[in-house]
Amino acid sequence: MEQNQANQQTPRTDARKSWDRYFFDIAILASERATCDRLHAGCVLVRNRQIISTGYNGSLSGEAHCDNAGHLLLDNHCIRTIHAEINAIASAARNGSYTQGCTAYVTHYSCYSCIKAMIAAGINRILFDKTYTSALKTWPIGMKKEFLENINTVYLAGVPIKLLQV
Repeated sequence: MEQNQANQQTPRTDARKSWDRYFFDIAILASERATCDRLHAGCVLVRNRQIISTGYNGSLSGEAHCDNAGHLLLDNHCIRTIHAEINAIASAARNGSYTQGCTAYVTHYSCYSCIKAMIAAGINRILFDKTYTSALKTWPIGMKKEFLENINTVYLAGVPIKLLQV
């Protein structure tokens, strides 16, 4: 009888964060390095619960920052900075890490160009923590409609794209 009791698992009672919340919090921390005051965005690329790369929206290294030089706008979109998602992919490449099979934890909705770049880089799951309507404006109308109608979930090239507020 004692042996049966020893084999029973004790339910977890700790209050640890979920893995998703943990990685979103790291993305938020990365966003604090952003150099464009219009939006501080961060991205963490994760494979098998291991961080592969992080990124935030900012200017090219050595170039003027929006915080100092002002915004460089085209069609009301700041083009001085590189988006957090692209910076995370570029950082992984510079450091010899591959992004195939990663999950992207992004602080805000990504623009459509960043979504396509992440999928092209082999990222197989894209999760957002917060809404950002300006980014949604860059999505194709059908994709945006499907995303909003399906409780903030859509698939592009088989990759799930979700608002996962945890």
